[in-house]
Amino acid sequence: MPKKKKKIKMPFWLKGLGLILLGVLMTLSLVSYHKWDASWNTASNLPTANWLGGVGAWIADALLQSLGVIGLCIPVLLMAIGVFILLKKEHIGYRILGLSGAML
Repeated sequence: MPKKKKKIKMPFWLKGLGLILLGVLMTLSLVSYHKWDASWNTASNLPTANWLGGVGAWIADALLQSLGVIGLCIPVLLMAIGVFILLKKEHIGYRILGLSGAML
């Protein structure tokens, strides 16, 4: 019989902190968005004004170009889900994620 691989389970607090950190980084990239930063649809020789550099400029441009103002809600939702996971109310966080996905 073949041996079963052990599934590595990530601690719940690490999932929560990861989502909160991702939400904070996305918020920083959106807050410091500048329309003349080099990104998918903007070619520019100017230095990047985004606080997270070129990666932040690309993330902010992708969110705003694809979702518009609703893109501002994505980091807030990620941080809220991370907080619910840290509070050990993981099922509520996943319900919020499902409902927000349905609304988009």
